[in-house]
Amino acid sequence: MPCKYKKVVEKERTEGEKRAREREREREREREREREAMELSSSSTRVAVTDPLQAEAMLAAVAMEVGREIRVFVRPAALISQESLRESHEEEPEAFYEFTSEDYARLMASKKEDVYLKTRKIREQEAAVRRNKVTKAIIRVQFPDNYVLEANFKPSDPVSLIFDMIKKLISHPEFPFYIYASPPKQRIKNLEQSMYDASLAPGALLYFSYELPKEANHDISYLRDDVAALKDLHLLVSQTSSKANVTSTKLNLGTDADPQAMPDSESIRPAMKRQNGKPKWLKLSSK
Repeated sequence: MPCKYKKVVEKERTEGEKRAREREREREREREREREAMELSSSSTRVAVTDPLQAEAMLAAVAMEVGREIRVFVRPAALISQESLRESHEEEPEAFYEFTSEDYARLMASKKEDVYLKTRKIREQEAAVRRNKVTKAIIRVQFPDNYVLEANFKPSDPVSLIFDMIKKLISHPEFPFYIYASPPKQRIKNLEQSMYDASLAPGALLYFSYELPKEANHDISYLRDDVAALKDLHLLVSQTSSKANVTSTKLNLGTDADPQAMPDSESIRPAMKRQNGKPKWLKLSSK
């Protein structure tokens, strides 16, 4: 009898703890929804930049600070539903990024050629040819709030330049952070390695995370406000530049063309002059 009573008490206590954890998770989700609503409200009240000159000046100011042009945009999936925005704050478990035997089989099946049939010298020559074809490394860094930072690097640039750029553009550079690639999840640790040797060229998508407790990540921002304000401004500048080029081309081909430079109608006629109604090249033998 005491043993059964003990089991009942233990079961009720376990269920009570489970319900308490569920209530705590629900309160956390509610706080997260309130925070997202505040962020959406503040972003909606922000005055959108529509002047291409102003947009170009804002981009140039940040480019001068970090030493290269940057582009900021939001991942399209984040615009579909707020649920995806909430889920993006939670990293996948470590088991999700484990490299399984099925992944290895798919990787081996995707190889187009058997490199083991080639000599080392041939493989080195082919690797050198492939490396020379890569002229830039387009690096995208996605933050937990779905903002994406994009910049161009040289394939020979060290990976440390990515960390230097991020540290200048985030709100809290004093906090420890790391970037990783996935899948499988792999931290970028070798900062002296070149972009090409780190498999980041010609392009790569990396992910940002503060190295803090998970509950702290929801209470801090990522990109600086002036950097987040650059969202999609590169598109505005690019579209305006394209329209200006089209307008300039039309003007050059239209009213601004030099009349004296236009070909004369006589010059485009066939070079056939008639003498006495006969072609000049037609010579009849006299009888």
